[in-house]
Amino acid sequence: MTAEGLIAAVLIVVGALPAGASGALSVAVFPADAFFDLKESLSTGKGWSWVLAALVFSALVRGLALAATLWLLQGRRPPFARLWGRASILVAIAWVAFLPTVALIIAGSALRYAPLIGVGAVFGVATSVVLARRAVRLAADGKGSGASLSASQWLGYAYLIAVTAAAREWLLVHSERPVVALFVLGVAPIHALVLVRWVSGAGGRAARRKPIALALTVVAVVLFLGRAEFDRHLSDPKPAAALRTSPLYLLGGADSTSRSGALSGLDVRSLGWRRRAAVTLSYRGPGRRYRSRDTHQDLGRVARLVGRQIVSKKGRAPGALFGHSQAALIVDRMLDAGVPVPDHVVVVSPPLPYPPIADLPRPKQEGRGDPARDVVQALEAVFKVLHIPRYGIQAPAAPTNLEALVVHPGPVQRLAVWALGDSVWLDRDWRRPGEVNVVALTDHVGAVKDARTIEESRRFFADRPVSSDDRTWRGFLVNAIRYTFQPWRP
Repeated sequence: MTAEGLIAAVLIVVGALPAGASGALSVAVFPADAFFDLKESLSTGKGWSWVLAALVFSALVRGLALAATLWLLQGRRPPFARLWGRASILVAIAWVAFLPTVALIIAGSALRYAPLIGVGAVFGVATSVVLARRAVRLAADGKGSGASLSASQWLGYAYLIAVTAAAREWLLVHSERPVVALFVLGVAPIHALVLVRWVSGAGGRAARRKPIALALTVVAVVLFLGRAEFDRHLSDPKPAAALRTSPLYLLGGADSTSRSGALSGLDVRSLGWRRRAAVTLSYRGPGRRYRSRDTHQDLGRVARLVGRQIVSKKGRAPGALFGHSQAALIVDRMLDAGVPVPDHVVVVSPPLPYPPIADLPRPKQEGRGDPARDVVQALEAVFKVLHIPRYGIQAPAAPTNLEALVVHPGPVQRLAVWALGDSVWLDRDWRRPGEVNVVALTDHVGAVKDARTIEESRRFFADRPVSSDDRTWRGFLVNAIRYTFQPWRP
């Protein structure tokens, strides 16, 4: 595996391999390295023939590295060619096993839809543990101690990968690619030592007695889901002491309707407005009810339709706007087009104003990422058969179809409330430029009625100072999750 690290270091220097956090799996222990090859081949390939060629080469090289490491660890060494062949077949099996996980993660990253990634992560961890056990059993002709490898051990290793990913990203920002290459070469033996521990069974018994990594992960997930469910169904923010009568415009997100969506259960008195002051903006124009499919149309057109519903005087719009999710992209386009926007805008769970990193070619358009697009469309077809709500990869408003937009807000003040279990950790930088960015420890929908959202929105609307979470413990938590996930996304 040290030789594998040397090859990776050379490829990083020449620019053939990602130098940042997204390339951390390239020198990882099987099956993480096979996962890396599959997701990179799909997301960067220009055709299926290219993907097939890359994966065949991967099977030979990854199988060689795994076989050589296991062969050197054995006392009675079997014929190397046989071990290499079995290891290469196992790498090929890993591609098939990981395909659903990779499809879910690519789709979730491209559409900035975290639930798909959550499901993919569960499948991915289970698949990784099974494959890692199979790899360890290759030692001593299948008589190794692979069965002792626990989910907690694998999660502990995944967190180690996250640490190396964060270090690579930091080095890339503060130095040059050759420095990152030296770091990769230095940590390659550490990955090899992990495999040595797995083969020897060291740590397996302790991990079963004290599954620290698994316990911490489960507790964190349960606490987060409990908080999200509380915010969605039980949270009941109290009305503010003083209530305004100026308009408070409410703009729903994708898949909302005139009567449903994340904002439908919001009591605007908690934000400091009388109920009759609330004005629900329509995706179809003034006085018209809209359906969920209307939220998937071209956002530039929506921005013009929404602008007609905001009362303006001398180029300025009194009142404020409170939106959810996609509303941030609509406000971006309203500002870009010079449409009057209230001076204070709060958007909860906003997406970023540019296309996702995991960008996909548009339908019937050839280019880099063709295979990934095909996989995502196949996943959408499966959802259709299973009667699961589809995510509309071909819709004009889909994140992959967005055009980057640089917005200069001018006099409009904007607050972005990011939900921790959302697209906040799907890109390199989670903050929207030119805005106050705060984090709510809940999910995409629960963030609307989260206590911190309500409190910071009240302060913002009242022109009281609101501190950004760029350098707080909440911002640190976002970055920790981002670096944990970054090696696994395209």
